[in-house]
Amino acid sequence: MKKTEKINRKMLAALVSAAVICGASACSSNETKSGGADSSTTAAPASQNESGSIAPDDAPASAASDIDPKTADYSKVDVTIPFGSGSQIVDFTNDMQSGKYDGKIVKCEGITSRRMNGNAMMQVQDDGTKRGFTWYIVDSTDANDYPPEDAQAEITGIVGKGEYDVRYLYVLPENVVIKSGSGSSSEASKISLKTGVWWSTGANGDSYYTFKNDGTGTVLSQDVGIGVGFNYEFGENSCKFEMAEAGNFITTGVTMTNENECVFTWDNGNKETLTYYGTDEGFRFYSNYELIEMARVYFAKTKDLMPGDGEAEINPDKTIKVHFSYIGSDNTPGDYWIDVDRFTAAGTDMNGETVDLKPYEGAQLDNYFVQRSAMRKEDAVLGVRFLGYIQSDANDPAEYETYIHDLLQLTGASTEIYFTDEMIKQNFFTTGDGTELYMIIPVSQDMKIEVSKATLDETTATLKKGDTVYSGDGCPILVKCNVSEIMPDVIITITDTDGNSFEWSPSISGNDGSVVTRNAAGKKIKDFTDYSKLATTDNTPRG
Repeated sequence: MKKTEKINRKMLAALVSAAVICGASACSSNETKSGGADSSTTAAPASQNESGSIAPDDAPASAASDIDPKTADYSKVDVTIPFGSGSQIVDFTNDMQSGKYDGKIVKCEGITSRRMNGNAMMQVQDDGTKRGFTWYIVDSTDANDYPPEDAQAEITGIVGKGEYDVRYLYVLPENVVIKSGSGSSSEASKISLKTGVWWSTGANGDSYYTFKNDGTGTVLSQDVGIGVGFNYEFGENSCKFEMAEAGNFITTGVTMTNENECVFTWDNGNKETLTYYGTDEGFRFYSNYELIEMARVYFAKTKDLMPGDGEAEINPDKTIKVHFSYIGSDNTPGDYWIDVDRFTAAGTDMNGETVDLKPYEGAQLDNYFVQRSAMRKEDAVLGVRFLGYIQSDANDPAEYETYIHDLLQLTGASTEIYFTDEMIKQNFFTTGDGTELYMIIPVSQDMKIEVSKATLDETTATLKKGDTVYSGDGCPILVKCNVSEIMPDVIITITDTDGNSFEWSPSISGNDGSVVTRNAAGKKIKDFTDYSKLATTDNTPRG
């Protein structure tokens, strides 16, 4: 190579350095018009020989004196520039030339270019142009060491300062990975989203997409938290999905707004805006359904009021508004809402009070909360609902569960307190051949309740307690008892949270057919009976 030719190249490098200092940002492909007002120069252009190929022998000999690319620890990457990052590479180039990244390890994936005076790593910008920075392979004198034109490649190197204070990325040969294989333009121009989690909003609902490096992913519904797996393959401005549940491919157009936002346009015209959230490591969120239930339990526990069915929507700041109505203690309707973070379950309610829903995760609202609330308003310690008459031989709940279940529906009791078949087996108790069926509802689940058989003591004309058929906590139970309406054969003992106990025997009044709620202790027992819906042994379905 002629000496004068080398001098001209050094003069060009000096001019480029001055241009960078004056604010030029990054390199631009020769595909764009040269000399335009928005054209930018390279961070440090390499030379070309007369044939237009790279001349690495004329590149800066080494990095700054205190930086040795051969001994650097490339396992500790300081800066990562993923494929499709767009303007990030421009910002990096400006900062690199200011000296911000001297001695830093940089990993960059992009499109290689041999169209410039050097070896450039490029990213496609919003305006369709390609911009990037110059890099050199350490000790390379062979142009073929570099990736071909328009290949998708990944390089990992160290930032060093060459001649005329121009910075370059110095890369060892083993740290050059060609990913596109053929180096064709179609491969290099493929869309590539960051792996990790992307928040989606749009016509197809609100969800989270997780993209993994192996071409698989999951889309999770923000509404109910259910996920569907998929395989994906990016093309030029598009992505092909194979949804696990569909078994076929669905194509969507992809428009990159920037490295952290894109728009999916599906074949049916629906659009989704995806915003990058972060890595999927430890990713966890509360679905709308979970937040609604947690908020309802929180409200019931702290306000002592029954919440209605809830709904959730996404606020502009991406917190979740959980809203429901309720009936106040004075029977007036009201509305309540909480703005809560989907990831922490913490937020603020409509009154500005700080709310933490996390302690209520997995909790369920007691299905007899309405009855318990009504009892507390009247200072009642126990509730009772007479369901009518049941077959005398229906003593085995496992054998008669269908019969008992149908009886609960017939009397309307199951619409207020839903008894599953398992609850029927576990919460049904009998004293023998009685035909009256009662639902017993303690005011608190922390209370203790005991059901015992009873016989008449003829000497004292009082009931005498016999064998215990149930002893447990204050959950609602079904009790079958009383062969005769005028002679109870059961004693129910209730112990409150302070350890105070009283006894009561349910029976039917011979005067008006109502439940007798009086007891020796004078405790208030609330009657929930719907006397318009009472079962008889004749009209009750038999399982």
